[in-house]
Amino acid sequence: MNKIMSFRTIICFFICYVSLISCSDDESFSKSKLIGTWRQYVQEEYDLDWELLREDYYSEELTFREDGTYLDSGSTPRSWRLNGNKLTIVRRDEVEVYRIKSLTADELVLKYVWEDQAYNDYYTGHHYICKYHRISDD
Repeated sequence: MNKIMSFRTIICFFICYVSLISCSDDESFSKSKLIGTWRQYVQEEYDLDWELLREDYYSEELTFREDGTYLDSGSTPRSWRLNGNKLTIVRRDEVEVYRIKSLTADELVLKYVWEDQAYNDYYTGHHYICKYHRISDD
């Protein structure tokens, strides 16, 4: 009887372990799926406890090109790179790091955590979820 209980316990721990690994935040995304132009339709701002503070509606456009250049609405080209689920955008001397939460043929969802204490302590640690629809495959 103890051997059966022990075996069941091991199986139970194994299932829990696999479940935890499958929920990892480090999913990899294909660079080719990101190429194109995206229009932001909503940005959600959360505090440190993931309490929704506000939702803003935008129409900003982002274009990711195969050569590693990036354009936002009305900007000059800047650079971007993708490593796993980490999207890094370099704007002049600023570097912004986003986490891709999901990327399908039609929708891109990015997470950004504000960490610039020099700018404004109020925003430090706030989480932003930015959602985009694909408008072209350029």
